[in-house]
Amino acid sequence: MKGAIALGLGLLSLANALPASSAAAAATSVSANGTRFTIDGKTAYFAGTNSYWISFLSNTRDVDTVLDHISASGLKILRIWGFNDVNSRPSTGTAWFQLLSSSGSQINTGSDGLQRLDAVVKAAEKRGVKLIINFVNYWDDYGGMKAYTTAFGGTKEGWYTNAKAQEQYKKYIAAVVGRYINSNAIFAWELANEPRCKGCSTDVIYKWATDISNYIRGLDPNHLITLGDEGFGLPGQTSYPYQYSEGVDFVKNLGVKNLDFGTFHMYPGSWGVQNSFGPGWIRDHAAACKKAGKPCVLEEYGVTSDHCNVEKSWQQVSRELAANGMGSDMFWQWGDQLSTGQTHNDGHTIYYGSSLATCLVTDHVVRIMPLGDSITGSPGCWRALLWRRLQQASITNTKFVGSLPAQGCGFAYDGANEGHGGILATGIVARRELPGWLQSAKPDIVMMHLGTNDVWNNKSPDEILAAFSTMVDWMRESNAKIKILVAQIIPMNPPNCKECGKRVEALNKGIVGWAQGKNTTSTTSPIKVVDCWTGFDTAKMTGDGVHPNSAGNEKLAACWFDELARAIKG
Repeated sequence: MKGAIALGLGLLSLANALPASSAAAAATSVSANGTRFTIDGKTAYFAGTNSYWISFLSNTRDVDTVLDHISASGLKILRIWGFNDVNSRPSTGTAWFQLLSSSGSQINTGSDGLQRLDAVVKAAEKRGVKLIINFVNYWDDYGGMKAYTTAFGGTKEGWYTNAKAQEQYKKYIAAVVGRYINSNAIFAWELANEPRCKGCSTDVIYKWATDISNYIRGLDPNHLITLGDEGFGLPGQTSYPYQYSEGVDFVKNLGVKNLDFGTFHMYPGSWGVQNSFGPGWIRDHAAACKKAGKPCVLEEYGVTSDHCNVEKSWQQVSRELAANGMGSDMFWQWGDQLSTGQTHNDGHTIYYGSSLATCLVTDHVVRIMPLGDSITGSPGCWRALLWRRLQQASITNTKFVGSLPAQGCGFAYDGANEGHGGILATGIVARRELPGWLQSAKPDIVMMHLGTNDVWNNKSPDEILAAFSTMVDWMRESNAKIKILVAQIIPMNPPNCKECGKRVEALNKGIVGWAQGKNTTSTTSPIKVVDCWTGFDTAKMTGDGVHPNSAGNEKLAACWFDELARAIKG
């Protein structure tokens, strides 16, 4: 992001030095596979954000709060500043990472130095958030390339070939990479924030990016590496961002062997183009990345007004290209409330808990709670198949939520759920269990397949539907706009319950009228009935007359897909 960026957070003292990295952490939790990213075994489209200031916080409670909020919002990637360069030592308590001087430079590993970055890495590890850490700024904020040229001479355009500057820059890279090489919180190492070389041949940045990415690969063979550029220099149009005047050739740089994915930014207001420029800019970069066989990340984007309408449309375009070059988008920038007050607002900031955050974060990542019994949760592999169908349909802005983790289904998938073996709908109500689950998971959509155990225990349709009504009331109390998908449950024909089949049929008939009546009590929280009963053959699709086998799982995934897809798309 261009422009003067002031921290203004009243930095406090760091109480305890933090370990540099987690020795137990696996360092290969992120990979690029063609034009898609895989994180912790899940290949998907991932949403993220930027926070330049989090690296400089000294209150670890603030760091934890911010990472809690980012994780709870469903964002998976956070881009942070991994640099803070100075030419003279600042006042006590002010963060600085590297002092640059012709008479001898110093990398600060103390409590006002890289230990502050340690806190962010440690907090990200605990929450499964992945970090893009960059090493230098083209702009003068937090030192940047100017701090190097102040120490070693030359200009910013000459920085890329300045031997003394590059020698110290590599020393700093080695210090940071070595510190976190074993951390599973690292998404990627980034060469610079928005590198430019105005008026230069594009070979300057290309050769520099080749050299530095090779150097980093020699230090760390596992983590991803990227450039961090704005995506300038692209064939097809003549407007400023497509030109090569800033010394950047996006397509050529994609060809650098050890750059694993492409980055581009988007600020129409700063570039002298209209907001309508955005969709084409995204599509053109996605096409270039697809041709190169690497993912693209819309790494920064923002406007200073009408955030919701403009930026949401860009997010939608990017998500729709998930199978055609786009791997992620990351809005600029995250805002939060800290112990010292609100974080800096540069006009692009989206604050946690605000209406803009609802539009661009909450609605960007749809939280889905599968609710049921063992058919849903043990192991509930139809959910894995359903998730894969969503991915294949480029419906990637989802996060499945619940207190229970995914179970093994042969491939990694997003599998959190509330599928509790043996549970009854009437039991959930009697024990008031659902409100706590809702409070923790905060779903936008609940997909409920419940009643099998109630039927087995000879609960009447009226008793079961009364429990459904109470649960729907709790759902709507938790979120007035929650979308509720209720299944007509699959048939059951166990050998020790001859009447169960008829009871299921009676319940399913009652569900339709019940949903119609319950829909009259809310105009913002619709109930949709999903027919999972018709065409389900217990002889062929279960192993015991109750629980789905592989054919039954395919059938369940198919029955849910269309209605869930419509609910996600709104």
